[in-house]
Amino acid sequence: MIGPRAGVRVGAKVGLAGGPGEDPIGSLGIAVTRDATSNIYTPVSSTEWATFRAAFGLSVATPDSLWLLNESSGNPADTIGSLPLTAAGTVTYQQAASGWTRTGVGLTDGVNSQFATTAAGLPNANAASQTVMIIATATTAPAGNRQVYVGPNNSLRIIGGTPRFSVTAIASTASGAVSPMNAVRPWIYKHDFTNSTQTGYTDQEALTIAFTAIAGKALRIGSTSVSFGGVALYACAWYNANAEISDANIRSLLQAMGFSVAW
Repeated sequence: MIGPRAGVRVGAKVGLAGGPGEDPIGSLGIAVTRDATSNIYTPVSSTEWATFRAAFGLSVATPDSLWLLNESSGNPADTIGSLPLTAAGTVTYQQAASGWTRTGVGLTDGVNSQFATTAAGLPNANAASQTVMIIATATTAPAGNRQVYVGPNNSLRIIGGTPRFSVTAIASTASGAVSPMNAVRPWIYKHDFTNSTQTGYTDQEALTIAFTAIAGKALRIGSTSVSFGGVALYACAWYNANAEISDANIRSLLQAMGFSVAW
């Protein structure tokens, strides 16, 4: 059968082969938000996420929470779910990021600077899964370890001095081999309770650590004391079974969004 679905799938495949300059969704007249400068797709609603997933044939669910992070003040709204992030510490709003039209929230290096929730609606890490993606740029060279994301007893960090990407869960940790600084990139933490895996990803590296039992409910961009310094432009999260995404499917998601993935 030839029709809209076939056209979307063919268009998406051609677009991926042609590189990030192609716009298979836009060329079909289907509305999915894409940053005008970076050419990265950033779907802004559950409807746009469904369209985006179908166009690229992604085996990833629509996120359970989505934070656009483009407010002028206050607490970023969850535009899909019901878990707003509470601002605390030294934060700023509508901050520019190099190479992007979209603006985001500013985080301040080495202090309490955060947008967070510990809501009851989050999964408890001792019984369920949670995967979080933050699109952000770290722009302040860290003198010490800095946190980009903090979950329940786990985090994505930038190791100071070198610097390097790092993923932790209590004492279990792994560090990468290249600097993650001064580029807008995806930062992803996957706590897959069902399959006993904990993995951190950027477009540059994927780091899996020895699975560590953790507990609690938390989702934090930045930190209560040692935040990274930079701008977070977009964030989303998957919970429970939706969060149990394979490495291959995370790679496909990032490539469809328009990132070049090195792993």
